Amino acid sequence: MELLPTILFSVWLVIGALSVVANRDLLSPAKFFHLYLGVYFGDMFFQDHHADTVLLYVGLLTLSAVIATFEWVQVCEAQRRRAGQDLASDRPAVAMPEIQNRAFWLIWLATLGPIASLAYLIYDSGGVLAYILRTTVLVEEFRGAGIFLAMVKLMVPINGLYWVCLMLRHRISRTAKLLFATHFLLLLVVAAATASRGTILTGFVVLILGYHLLRRPIGGQILVPAAAVLIMVAGILGVVRSNYSVADDSVVLRNTEATDYVELNFTNYGILPVELVLDRPNIERTLGATYLSALTNFIPRALWPEKWTTGGVYLTERFADNKWGGTSYLSTGMITEAIINFGYVAGIVLAFGFFVFAYLLFLSRYPFNAYCRSGRTAGSVALRTFVVINLTLLLAALQFGEFTNLFSQVVTKIGFAVFFFMLYHITRPDVGRVHVTGPGAPARPHAG
Repeated sequence: MELLPTILFSVWLVIGALSVVANRDLLSPAKFFHLYLGVYFGDMFFQDHHADTVLLYVGLLTLSAVIATFEWVQVCEAQRRRAGQDLASDRPAVAMPEIQNRAFWLIWLATLGPIASLAYLIYDSGGVLAYILRTTVLVEEFRGAGIFLAMVKLMVPINGLYWVCLMLRHRISRTAKLLFATHFLLLLVVAAATASRGTILTGFVVLILGYHLLRRPIGGQILVPAAAVLIMVAGILGVVRSNYSVADDSVVLRNTEATDYVELNFTNYGILPVELVLDRPNIERTLGATYLSALTNFIPRALWPEKWTTGGVYLTERFADNKWGGTSYLSTGMITEAIINFGYVAGIVLAFGFFVFAYLLFLSRYPFNAYCRSGRTAGSVALRTFVVINLTLLLAALQFGEFTNLFSQVVTKIGFAVFFFMLYHITRPDVGRVHVTGPGAPARPHAG
């Protein structure tokens, strides 16, 4: 059994390499799914695990190969439609509308909501240090302040929209770059204030994907070191989040040994929920109730005490003996949540079936660079790009994320984006200015 982790790692590497050979787009949905499979199940490569867990992971590796095959088929079809052009590297010239300045005014106006909400939470806590202390027990301490937390979290889609719109400018002035850098710094401050390393990492990933889709492809010489740095940053932020406290009117770290500076427990995020469930021979099925909680999650429990429980809460209370006393909860992942709802056999079949169906539907529009750029207005190009970015991350995150949490996030982000661009078009329809990107692009905008 000592060879098994090495074998699993080798299989993961081989499938990844074949996926790259079949499709040189290194930021495609199949690549993200496979990367998450290596990061959030990474402990499979270092330690032996339950035999059933190994079988499920082999199934996920097979699923990754199937998704990569779907993607390769779409690339081949697109190449045939475009006379054999290599869409992963040599993108044809495509005329795109240029976003207008009012979009950026609207973005800064929308930014006031999250900043004002964060300021209120700090004020309500009694100051910055008191607020930091509250974030250590976020679920319990901020009960009843959900509307303000939701407003703060809007900073993520707002910054994403800002970047996508900026990518649709033909020339980006130094002032525009400085303003975006300021906005991104505000995002990092908000993420740090909410103790969310996921928000920080997602912010950087959105920058990479937006540039990749709307400007030019990003190669492995940049992506490989960038991925390594982001994983290391995730480990460092994990230590900070787990070990800071407030004492004597200052923030201090409890652990200071060198071995405590990087925490890689996220490599077990996809494994722990599965093994908690597999350790129980019999489970009480919720028959879809944790999925329905996505529809009732926004209703305060004070108004509906018996509302459906999310998958993470159910898993923590029933399978982890409510380890954190209601101050924190485990995440489930698609497979674990399906097992909780429908049992071992039906749950596993439904989870894998969902992944296949979702990726078949999503990849029907691949390659996404052509799909995103085919919008008739600047707003439609930006909205398509924003949706593609968020769905790419969502489908990969379902490996370890809770359904209700991810569902609410993607609905909030896409709903906000739709509202934003409706407002953008209502204020004044786009004029005919376009710019062209890709080989043979002119140096300046021309009349469309």
